Amino acid sequence: MHVPSLSVRFGLILEAYCRGNIEHLSPLTKQVDAITYLGKLADIVKVSDDIFTNLVIINQIKRVLNFFFDRGDLYYRGYKKSN
Repeated sequence: MHVPSLSVRFGLILEAYCRGNIEHLSPLTKQVDAITYLGKLADIVKVSDDIFTNLVIINQIKRVLNFFFDRGDLYYRGYKKSN
């Protein structure tokens, strides 16, 4: 967030949510880790021109998604209920 007042506001809202819903804290942490890792992989893809390297990275992305968002995860169950 580029606006400090909004950053603080959303930080407080997230903190209150996490304190009130402790069972969602672990899947939320997994989501943050997955997004961080996928961002790093995206940076590698942007600078890589090699097709083989990009295919290897695509396989890594698939493994990350399977690892972080397995079907027993609270995030996945919540997503499936909303659809």
